Amino acid sequence: LDLEMVQAKWWLGSRETEASVDARIEELGARLCYSPHNVIAVVGHSHYFRQLFRAQLDERATLDGGDASALTVQKLSNAGVARCEVEFRAEGARITAVQLLPGTELV
Repeated sequence: LDLEMVQAKWWLGSRETEASVDARIEELGARLCYSPHNVIAVVGHSHYFRQLFRAQLDERATLDGGDASALTVQKLSNAGVARCEVEFRAEGARITAVQLLPGTELV
């Protein structure tokens, strides 16, 4: 586990703008696309993941085999874990399937 990039204060002193969050989401998609790894864990806050789902959830995406649209209006429970399948297309990363791991709920 490489913690080198989080040793100094990296967060803002105020609320992040939606445009800034969207830029981070786009950067994450690029990093995932060009990563040599097939399985990657991404850790963050539930509000970030809700915005990620709003930006990159495919219109035909599934959540535990059903409709995934709730991911864009609800958030993951504290310490929640979601397994996502991502396709990389010309228009960017698209999340095509989401599975909530045991103990995780949308709230």
